[in-house]
Amino acid sequence: MERWSIRRMRRYPDTPKKPEEYFLHGECIVDDYMWLENAGSEETLGWVEAQNRFTEQYFQGNLREEFQRTRKFLKEKPVTASLANITHAADKIYAVRYSSTGDYAIVQTDRCFQKQEEIPLSFLDEYHFIPDGIKVNPENEAVAIITGMVPGESKPGICIVDLGRQTLIRKIDNIFFAYWFHDGKTILLSESVVDRGANRTKNTLKRYSLAEDSFTELYAHKDNSLFIPCRITEDDRYIFFTVAINYSRTQVFCLDTVTQNVEDISGEPAGLNFYIGNIGGRHYLQSDCEYKNGAIYSFELTDGKVRQRKLIITDPDRIMDSLFVGTAAIVSNRIVVTYLDNAVNKIYVYSEEGCFERELLFDERYCTIKLVGKSDIPGDECCYFSAESFTSPQKIYRYLPKEGRVQLCWSALERDGSAYETEQVFVPARDGTRLAAFVVRRRDTKLDGSAPALIFGYGGYGLSVFPHFKNGVVGLEVPDWLDMGGIYVSVTIRGGGEYGSAWHNDGKLRRKKNAFQDFIDITQWLIDNGYIDKDRIAIAGCSNGGLLMSALTTMRPDMFAAVIDSVPHTDLLRFINDPTGPMYKTEYGDVSDPEDFQYLKSYSPYHAVKRTRYPAVFVQTGEKDNNVPPYHGKKFAAKLQECQTGETPILLKVLKNGGHNRGTGEDRYDTFAQFIVFIREQLRMVEEV
Repeated sequence: MERWSIRRMRRYPDTPKKPEEYFLHGECIVDDYMWLENAGSEETLGWVEAQNRFTEQYFQGNLREEFQRTRKFLKEKPVTASLANITHAADKIYAVRYSSTGDYAIVQTDRCFQKQEEIPLSFLDEYHFIPDGIKVNPENEAVAIITGMVPGESKPGICIVDLGRQTLIRKIDNIFFAYWFHDGKTILLSESVVDRGANRTKNTLKRYSLAEDSFTELYAHKDNSLFIPCRITEDDRYIFFTVAINYSRTQVFCLDTVTQNVEDISGEPAGLNFYIGNIGGRHYLQSDCEYKNGAIYSFELTDGKVRQRKLIITDPDRIMDSLFVGTAAIVSNRIVVTYLDNAVNKIYVYSEEGCFERELLFDERYCTIKLVGKSDIPGDECCYFSAESFTSPQKIYRYLPKEGRVQLCWSALERDGSAYETEQVFVPARDGTRLAAFVVRRRDTKLDGSAPALIFGYGGYGLSVFPHFKNGVVGLEVPDWLDMGGIYVSVTIRGGGEYGSAWHNDGKLRRKKNAFQDFIDITQWLIDNGYIDKDRIAIAGCSNGGLLMSALTTMRPDMFAAVIDSVPHTDLLRFINDPTGPMYKTEYGDVSDPEDFQYLKSYSPYHAVKRTRYPAVFVQTGEKDNNVPPYHGKKFAAKLQECQTGETPILLKVLKNGGHNRGTGEDRYDTFAQFIVFIREQLRMVEEV
């Protein structure tokens, strides 16, 4: 098959340069493509249409059969499902079911998860509401809170619904978290709205009365913060809430709903603090402020005041997973804690006094274990874990505290993993930091540099990249890529949370470039040690991982053959003006600060593009992206097309109805098939005709 060349197709769509100037700290910034920030203008819409048409034509020439074959494979392959947000309500169990096709549903299921009955929510379609969780009224099972998102809106929201009548009671926007009070009559809302005038996100706790359809403000945080998750005690007296100041500093408070007094539980936020729960009158707090590997404290509460705070769990050799919520839980008077062990998870159980009892054992060595739900119903206390690896899809386990073991209760489509092998390698960064990467392959694939490689990374917001069965960026289950003869690499780089909050801090703000350099150093090590060849490397990332891809493209255009750059941040001098800018400045920095400005300018991918030979780059974004406005991808692609001196393609795909994803329905199949064919062609995996 003839390789792509700009000479083989007509020229890129015309992109007018319209220089506009703005000033930051006395420095004039000239932006030729600022006009693309106006998503609704006729000129921008026409340009997007031309770019999409150009990209479609790319896959309708010699690649047409390959594209059709790949799309057919994706659409006809057995669906792999996964479950999340498992909750109990009386004798019923609810969960969110996601499928490999991108579909989702809220299901009611039995204890064995075999009879999964989908709850009809089509009456929400007119609101374009995408549900991602359910909380059933503790006093009336017919009424529930459905949490979710409307594509294009910058914040999530909730729908209060009558499941029996299939009707909407109330839709409330800008709600990150919602919780039933135990009386079943009122709801605790954690509201988050952007104050553009003050350039901050304002977070407020409110009580909503169903009967009166009224709101009462309980607490308003005066400074910029991300969001506020909460816990309500069984008697509805106290609300423990965690103010996320940024992605590495949180502060726990207790609100007495009777006296309205607010007590600082954790103290000044030098790190991450989370309220776990209580056993009788004893409460538990997780924190990494004093102990970098994390610790758990117990305390008592008297009239809303903290008494008898005591350190009960810490381990200098183990790092607690501590990303906001859901990594530690109280289950049947025991403390269940998730630990990090070189980018995999381990689960340990402690008594209420903090005495170690046991490790919960799962099937595979390299797997991701997540706490995905729990039940506090008397006599039925348990919690649920999901487990998956690069070569084995999700399994759901129930932890039975009285028996001290986990029980397999559901598994996705079975797949034989014996043909594959996972190796974890450790790599020195340029500054001496020890990095890690997983290298996955078929046992009959040679590690001699001849096999094509797909490398995935993220490196931001304290989010850990653990072993995963599916690469959600390119839409391939890892074994499918391995069966094509490829090698799959998942990198552990700074900015994530794989080694605790210090690892995150070392890859954000004015250390952000560590994440990019770590990715480069791991790739170079794999090349130098004969695992892979630089002419057959594809890299893929989305969101913050899209920023990573964009930065790698401009920093080392010679290192990669193909780049899949999905929903990326690229203009680091203007993102602060985005609806989510006040949230993300806590991770990247604030251009209003002179030193932050200089650092951001030093790597901002859009501003780093210059005339040179770039790898093949496929940029994809969505017009209804609620996290990263699509102009980031549009401007970056326009400048790359202008400055590309090589013959490899720079493609842009803008999904008209796409959000912070790769699209839905038929659009999703198209996008994934195009990504896969793009990679396969550039890595010489498509047979020549």
